[in-house]
Amino acid sequence: MIADAAAIKFELKRVMLQHRIGFVKAGEPSLFLRVSAQRRGAAFDASEWIVDELKHQFDISLDKRKIHLEHPIKTLGEHEIDLHLHSEVKSTLKVRV
Repeated sequence: MIADAAAIKFELKRVMLQHRIGFVKAGEPSLFLRVSAQRRGAAFDASEWIVDELKHQFDISLDKRKIHLEHPIKTLGEHEIDLHLHSEVKSTLKVRV
């Protein structure tokens, strides 16, 4: 389990982790993470490590530099971009130009 491994690796006092899988509507949280450690740095390092492990385990990746649009945005205003993050995970990104 990722939370147990993080607790040992970073000497955490407490880890609370809830991760939703499958379809998650845009704007709904897919991850809840709370860590407690003696040192703040360990808590931040553990949080980053846990998120990276989840991304690896569930094959999640979103490289903002690689979002491709069918058509370039040429007007000011709010635009919606469909994202396909995983075979079962789709979302919409709102962009204001």
